[in-house]
Amino acid sequence: MNMETHLVTTLTLERRRVIDAAVDLAVGDIYDEVAFDRVVAAVKRVLRQEEGPAVTSRAPVIPFGAWRNKPVDVVPTRELLGLSNYLTRAIQTPAKADWKASNYALLAAVRAELKRRTEDVEEVSPCL
Repeated sequence: MNMETHLVTTLTLERRRVIDAAVDLAVGDIYDEVAFDRVVAAVKRVLRQEEGPAVTSRAPVIPFGAWRNKPVDVVPTRELLGLSNYLTRAIQTPAKADWKASNYALLAAVRAELKRRTEDVEEVSPCL
């Protein structure tokens, strides 16, 4: 059994536990604390598994916005382009001078990631 099949099987079993626990709670006493705790625990297990393993990327992490705490290499290209434009404006804004150095570093990482993606596309695309 490969890793993907194992994860799908495990997730399916955990979801089944959630359903079973919810049915027990619905059929039994709705104020049954033990049954309710089983539902909560089963849901938490499923949510932890759906999140998947922790991202172990060496890419810099975005410290703000919708992609907060995500490495730049997992952000969609369209979002990176918007982030690049935002960082360029933020660097030029005097009110954001406190973050200028970190914005420069993040901008460099975003541009490097965009360049890497462009190079990957050029390698795959046939020249016509």
